[in-house]
Amino acid sequence: QITVLSNDPGSPEITASAHLTVTGIPNIEIAEDAVAFGNIFVNYESQMEFEVRNTGTDSLHISSITSDNPEFILSPTAIDLHYGESEIILVSITPGTAGTYIGTISLLSDDPDQTTLSINTNATALIAPELVLDQNSMLLNIFGSIEVRDTIMISNTGGSDLNYIIHIQELGTARSEGGPDAFGYYW
Repeated sequence: QITVLSNDPGSPEITASAHLTVTGIPNIEIAEDAVAFGNIFVNYESQMEFEVRNTGTDSLHISSITSDNPEFILSPTAIDLHYGESEIILVSITPGTAGTYIGTISLLSDDPDQTTLSINTNATALIAPELVLDQNSMLLNIFGSIEVRDTIMISNTGGSDLNYIIHIQELGTARSEGGPDAFGYYW
């Protein structure tokens, strides 16, 4: 009920019935400007993700999550978010050839002021490096306390720079003493 007071001498007070209905609205939001993969390798899957949120006051229905470049695969492809909820969208790509991949991901929703929200995605696919290790260069027979030096042959037959780290573990240095055994031998 609403009461209006005025200086109208004929009706100084008027009372009326009132009903208020509040309708919430969803609001789609993503924090990222782009999904930038950077350098990735041909024939190997790479994945990235971004978060979509509903910052509105009603449920958000995202009916379609697609990319204009079919190389970029999205999961999930549709979601419903209650107000205050968020969900991670996974973007994956397995490029078949070297080159630059560019696309636009579009989210279609019932957000009244932003029915389509877009985010750019890109990746640069390179031919992967390929480590070749010459196993014969690592065969050494050492007797006694002789110092031996040798070369380990590593090469890259791939199409990108090869980064590597070598860890060498010293084996055979542990000794134990004991005995005698059943035959009288000590060790």
